[in-house]
Amino acid sequence: MLLFTAFQTASMSAKYVTNSIKKDLQLTTNLTDEEIEKTIGDGYISNSVLYAVFALANFIAPSIVKIFGHKASMVTYLCYLLLITYTYFS
Repeated sequence: MLLFTAFQTASMSAKYVTNSIKKDLQLTTNLTDEEIEKTIGDGYISNSVLYAVFALANFIAPSIVKIFGHKASMVTYLCYLLLITYTYFS
């Protein structure tokens, strides 16, 4: 369930990223707004890829926990969480 919370966050930020790319292209190139819209789009493909990856991870996660055990899975997740926290604050 936490992965789909991550999907919501990622899909919200994808809109800001595509808008930023569009503004950058408007300022740095001679493309028209229609050409930029055709090139960049609204991010539906990236959101569908995100959704598919998170759905696949939700299907695979129970098998990984069964193979490695509960404790090893939690320790691995804790190490990953510490890595992300360290990266965020450094």
